[in-house]
Amino acid sequence: MELNHGVTFPVYIVDAFASEALTGNPAVVCVTELNTELSDVIMQRIAAEMNQTTTAFVRRSTNPITENTCLPSVESEFILRWFTPTTEIPLCGHATLATSAVIFEIYKNLFNEIKFQTESGIHTARLKDGFIELDFPINLATPLSPVEQADIQPLLERRSGSCQSRGGSK
Repeated sequence: MELNHGVTFPVYIVDAFASEALTGNPAVVCVTELNTELSDVIMQRIAAEMNQTTTAFVRRSTNPITENTCLPSVESEFILRWFTPTTEIPLCGHATLATSAVIFEIYKNLFNEIKFQTESGIHTARLKDGFIELDFPINLATPLSPVEQADIQPLLERRSGSCQSRGGSK
C-alpha cells in the first residue's frame, strides 16, 4: 500500500484457522517499518478501506520487552494494534494469529517465539509442532469495591424481581 508522502508497506489478507485460501476467518495484516509510525486516523482509514472484520498493524519494537542481550530483541518483539472498519479494539485473536503467520511464514522469522506489545498486555506467539500457539494475558477477577457494589445493587434487585415475576424464586 502507498500513502501520501511516499510511505509504502506490504498488506496481507490472511485466513486464520484455515489450511487453504478463501476459508477460515480473514484478517488484514499491515507490516510497517521500525521508523514508520502511522497515525491513529490513518490506521482507522486503512481498516475502513480494507473492510474486513479486523486489520492488524504490526511493526518491530523500539522498546524491547525482554532484557536478553544474547538475541537481537528487535527481531522477536513487535508492537501490534487492531482496528475494525469503525474503531480500534483492545484484542483480536484471529488477527494476532494472522500476524504471527505473516511474521513466521512470510518474513521467515528465525525465532520460535515472538512477543507483541499491545494495549491489552504482552501476547506471545510460539511455533510448536508446526502450529502457532498463542498466549494471551489473563485478567483475573477482582472483588468489587463497596462503591461498585452500591452502583450495581439496583440492577441486581431489578433482575431478581423480573425472575420472580416469571415464576422464579429469589
